[in-house]
This record gives sequence, C-alpha cells and structure tokens, in this order.
Amino acid sequence: MAQIMRRRGWIREVVLIGIALAAGFVAKAAFGADADRPERKVVRQIGIMEKIMDQMLLDSPNLLIFGRDVTRGLYIEGFGAVFTFDASLVEKDKDSHWNFNFPFRVEDVDGKKVIIIDEDDKEDAKEAAKLIEEREARRTNVEEELYRAGKAEIISLMLDYGETMTSLTDAEHLAVAAYLKDANYFTKNKISRLVLKAKMADLRAHASGKLSEEEMVRRMKVEEY
Repeated sequence: MAQIMRRRGWIREVVLIGIALAAGFVAKAAFGADADRPERKVVRQIGIMEKIMDQMLLDSPNLLIFGRDVTRGLYIEGFGAVFTFDASLVEKDKDSHWNFNFPFRVEDVDGKKVIIIDEDDKEDAKEAAKLIEEREARRTNVEEELYRAGKAEIISLMLDYGETMTSLTDAEHLAVAAYLKDANYFTKNKISRLVLKAKMADLRAHASGKLSEEEMVRRMKVEEY
C-alpha cells in the first residue's frame, strides 16, 4: 500500500509540473504575440501622421493624388515608420488647343496609307511641328519645377512633424515612399519611385535647434528610381 501511495504521489508531481510548464508556455506565447505587435502608441502616432500627410497632399499646388486618405503608414521594428502614397503632378499647362487644320490628303502607296502634304502647305506643317516642340519643352520645364516643389513639400512636412513620432528611437527612421505616375517628366526621366529617409536623432536635433535646416536636409537620404 505504501508503494502504491508513493507511486501516486510521483504521478501527481509529474502532472503538476506538466500543468505548470503548459501554463508557462501559454503565457510566454501570449506575451510573445503581444511583443511582436507594434505598441499602441506608435500605431496611434502613425495614424495621426497619415492624416497630416493626406492634408498636405490635398492642399498641394504641385502634387496630384487620386482620392482621399491615400497615405498608408506602417512600423518596421528596428527601422522605424514608413509612409507611402501614389501621386502625379498637377497639370498647369492648359495651352493644348492647337489648330492642325492645314491641308493634307491620305493616299494608298504600295498598300500603305501615306499622308501627303502639298508643297504650298509645307510651311504650315513646319510651323505646327515647331509649336508642338516648343510646347513639349515648356511642359517639361513646368513639370520639373512642380516635382522639385512637391519634393520640397514632403521634406518640409518631415522636418516640421517628424519629432511627433516620439515612440520611435533615435536610431530608427522616418521614411516616405511615393509611387509616381501619369506625368511625362516621370516617363522621360524613368522615375517611378521617390524615397525620402531621415534619422529620428537628426529630426529631434533639428527640432531642438541643434541642427540647421540646411544640415538636416543634407543628412537625409533621397532615392529616385
């Protein structure tokens, strides 16, 4: 009987140890799951920055967005906060109504359609071609300035509001990734993405007056591809 009681006591100890280990595993798993999630504070601050960036884009005289609430932010542990949106450039060259009513005719030559311009009308055709070339050059210059100014708007926002991301460490970053499209300037220069990245330590130093705006901008990473 004593042997049976000792055996039952041993079994009870094993069961209790097993329950304790299982409880510890569950607690650790739950804690680990919470640890893998961004803190509520950083999620809340990202949401606020999304709204600030959305408003800047809506009010921008340079950048064109497609709808409202276009900014999306996320936190990457060890890197920082990244905000993304799609954008184009505002159309400011409205002088696009050209008169192409110079005489021409279409003839079939060896099975192909060929446009024939009479000798007397070649000067009109040359003038039209010149006007088109001048318009394209002007449009390129306008779009280049719009892009430069739009990029400056994003940088200013990062400098003005970056310090509000207090949940990020000094070693982490605030980054903006803009997906660019629907503009001749982007096509000609083969640019579809603009990435701006600033270190939080630099943004805080700038906000406290320890770092000039010129030096702050110089330290930022700018990628276009």
